[in-house]
Amino acid sequence: MANPGSFDVNTGMEIRTDLNEKDPKENKKNKKLRIGILIAALFLVIAAAVVCLVIFNDPRTVLIRSVKNTFINIDEGENKLLSSLNANEVTKSGEYTASIKIEGGYEENDLTVTADAMFEKDRLQVLGDVLFSFVPDIEFEMEFDDERLSIHIPMIKDILFVYDYHEDNDGYISTLTDTEVINRSLEEAYTGLFESDLLSSGNRKKLAEDLMEEIKNTKVTGSEKREYTIDGKDVNCKGYRVEIDEDAAKRIAESIASYDQFKGSDIDDRIDEILDLTGDLEIEFYIYKNALASIRVMSDLPDMELMFEGGDYRCQNMKFIFDDEDVCEIKGSIEDDKEEASLSIFDDEIFSYEYDFSEGDIEYTFAGGYGSKGKIKNDGKTLEISLDYLDMDDAYVGGSIKVKKGSKFTELSGKEFDLGKASEEDINDLVQDMLEIVNGITGNN
Repeated sequence: MANPGSFDVNTGMEIRTDLNEKDPKENKKNKKLRIGILIAALFLVIAAAVVCLVIFNDPRTVLIRSVKNTFINIDEGENKLLSSLNANEVTKSGEYTASIKIEGGYEENDLTVTADAMFEKDRLQVLGDVLFSFVPDIEFEMEFDDERLSIHIPMIKDILFVYDYHEDNDGYISTLTDTEVINRSLEEAYTGLFESDLLSSGNRKKLAEDLMEEIKNTKVTGSEKREYTIDGKDVNCKGYRVEIDEDAAKRIAESIASYDQFKGSDIDDRIDEILDLTGDLEIEFYIYKNALASIRVMSDLPDMELMFEGGDYRCQNMKFIFDDEDVCEIKGSIEDDKEEASLSIFDDEIFSYEYDFSEGDIEYTFAGGYGSKGKIKNDGKTLEISLDYLDMDDAYVGGSIKVKKGSKFTELSGKEFDLGKASEEDINDLVQDMLEIVNGITGNN
């Protein structure tokens, strides 16, 4: 069997070495690199336009209702896999525990990681261990809250490593790396874990106020009907056009970027870069039976379109087109108790699954033909996911996760060692102690 290629961590796609043999077009790779920005731009303008619509009545209420009918129930019964993975009932109190086990290996080197991740409303604690071939079991304890990251590894003496990410960490570590970057990364991680409600009432009110100032002159007009294929039938769909000039879009983006959730990030600069490419925007919404048929975006870039081709529900089959070329396509179907779906990019299928939602059994396949099986159980109190080994020649990986209500924290012990404030001498002494421990484990003197 041929060795599998490596996989892109963002897309899950196999990084293939035979692309040039399959497709000699030199610009295909560059086009793929642009797609991430273009898709981000597409959904940015969709989000901005949809929020604009919420402010108004008349034809806008038709669009509001159509957007809701298209998206609102995707993870609440329409898509069976997403519905089964919905852990809102388990996690809504903010206090829950995720028990994780990951097993993997390459050739004769095996790795097993087990951990209990316990969440409260404003902190996380992880207790676990790592077992690697020829190395003793390594236990670890970690706690992460709104002030510091703390780590205790019992085999490394009785030390509790701490890092206060709101402090001016000017110790020896600041000569080795940029502590401002570390601080900002930890702040963003904390925000993502505990403050990620972008649609909170406070944020909605602030955005609505800012939008009211920007969109007083926004034009919403009718568009000519267009023909689309929905639920397997060719149908004529009524259209509405929303116009947003570049300056207004940037000010809306600045309002969003000011949320606490984006504190310390450069999201506003990223959005500006995208909007510099797009210029003024014209967005057309096409409606069929009170749900979206298509969203078209016209700007300084080539035209983009997201088409909703329906099926058992409107989002089940979708296609994203850029510059008259099919870029991304989602296909799905439900028959009896089985749901099937696939994701393709430039006609290359990168992921597919078959899910028996009556039994909880799932089979999935990635690009390159590598796949496995698993089982999902969700009774509203506990979510359990188990995945059989995914074999890739000499490598394998599998595991399970169980999320249940409630959490029980323990007090981390050990003498505190402040990584942000420690001197060069303190760091060197610590490294020497750690080397002695490693040499003792491996038998080297």
